[in-house]
Amino acid sequence: MKRYHGQCHCGKVHYQANIDLSTPVRYVDGLQERWLEPPAVVSHL
Repeated sequence: MKRYHGQCHCGKVHYQANIDLSTPVRYVDGLQERWLEPPAVVSHL
């Protein structure tokens, strides 16, 4: 499990997610990314 951090383009919204990337958990469908399994923990900071 690894913790990832991110933010929106303007920097007003920050988030972090604990995600296990040892197995494929998402795919890209056109312009949308869809989770096959949700991240273990996602929190808005």
